[in-house]
Amino acid sequence: MSRDYREDIQRLNQILHSSGDAGLVNKVPPIPFTGDIDSVEKGNCVCLIGINPLWSVKETKHVQEYLPAARMIESFFRGNEDAYVEYIKSRLNYFQQDYANTGHFNKPAMGYPLLYPELSNDDIWGRRAFAMDIIPYFSTNANKLNKKKIFDASKNDPAILSHQNMMKEIIIETNPSLLHLNGSHAIAIFEKLEYCEKPLEKLGELGRKYGLRSGYANIGDLKIKVLAHNQFAYGSSKTSDWPEFIRLWNESFDER
Repeated sequence: MSRDYREDIQRLNQILHSSGDAGLVNKVPPIPFTGDIDSVEKGNCVCLIGINPLWSVKETKHVQEYLPAARMIESFFRGNEDAYVEYIKSRLNYFQQDYANTGHFNKPAMGYPLLYPELSNDDIWGRRAFAMDIIPYFSTNANKLNKKKIFDASKNDPAILSHQNMMKEIIIETNPSLLHLNGSHAIAIFEKLEYCEKPLEKLGELGRKYGLRSGYANIGDLKIKVLAHNQFAYGSSKTSDWPEFIRLWNESFDER
């Protein structure tokens, strides 16, 4: 968070797309995580991993989230450590805020109550789930991010290397029982970075239809179950598909 994110974004925009513009927005700092990583139940929670956060055009998001975040980090750059603490609190308390885009996060999380039947909806983002992105910078169109170029940057770009190290530290600290990869970009990069000991296995017809996959990831000394699929939302499938998602996923581990 102490890096000059505008300089990083300018460089990454040139690196991550062949045209020199990957669509990353330089108005706000990167998002290290979303959700209360201090309160989730260690060893019994879900880490949702996407490719990068989507830039919203809603005025309330700009006024209540983006502008305050930029001000806090600018203050931190000037030596105000309290501003850094305030920013981290804003990420921990994200789902308690009016500007929280809960619909965005709840779409891929529709199956969590099937994984944890004892959960209420209020518990999901409080005690049992948090989110991170492989690229922590907002963009207007994630499809502009080139998978191969992200992989290359993950090996040698200082900003992306720093973020990868932070992601690993958070995962090790929270010890999630499940890593949930949402989208083909996240799957491809996660596999190429060799977090997975072998390529994730596609599961049946839903594997062909939605890219449903299962496997394991090694993060530090942890071996963690992985559930993965292509970008999945209300608009791309029906809620009724989730029981079959979870059934196939659970069966894939029973067979191992």
